[in-house]
Amino acid sequence: MSKKKQPITLADRSFESKDDCADYFKELLHKYPVESILTGDDHILLNELIKRHPCALQKIGCGVKAFKIGSLVTARAFFVVRLDDSIEDFSYQKCITQPSKLSLFKKAARNTIARQVLDYKNMHYVPNMKCPLSGMVISSTKDAHIDHHPISFDQIITDFVQMNNLDIEKIPLSSRDQLQNVGDVIGDEQIADEFYKYHKQVAKFRLIHACINLTKKR
Repeated sequence: MSKKKQPITLADRSFESKDDCADYFKELLHKYPVESILTGDDHILLNELIKRHPCALQKIGCGVKAFKIGSLVTARAFFVVRLDDSIEDFSYQKCITQPSKLSLFKKAARNTIARQVLDYKNMHYVPNMKCPLSGMVISSTKDAHIDHHPISFDQIITDFVQMNNLDIEKIPLSSRDQLQNVGDVIGDEQIADEFYKYHKQVAKFRLIHACINLTKKR
């Protein structure tokens, strides 16, 4: 039985399937020289595409100024240039692939415990401290990201779900403003409260440079 095609619409352009969409952006990625700024329809389509990324809020940041074609260690990639001139690569494949309920739940869980992360950052950041992974100087709070270590956030989620025998397909998500972050949180208040307490009990953090943490998430 053939797999049902899932059409994707970006701005005023429609693609018959995810594969067609992926082929289009793969071709676009190699259409221009590295460091080229994308304009016109290319910019419009990428501006719609990046909104589908699982970490869209982090990728877009303070707003989109431009898109460019850049180079990573082994391959080309699209880069977003923000209004403050900071830049970051993003995976067009992740934008096209529909996020699973598990990935949506993980993102909502992160938003649910955002206060704990922010409190740790405010308490432990020291100007010009060094990243323990790269040795790079973390010159501002903007460059300081919180990393779960030694137990990863994914492992904390897995343990919590298994311990409580939860079916994440049935857990509602709520679009409640959390620390001025317009992202979903866990909608079931009892589960949200239990996860908040569990995370506070088991999570350990470290401050690392943003470029290291974002590379891990790309």
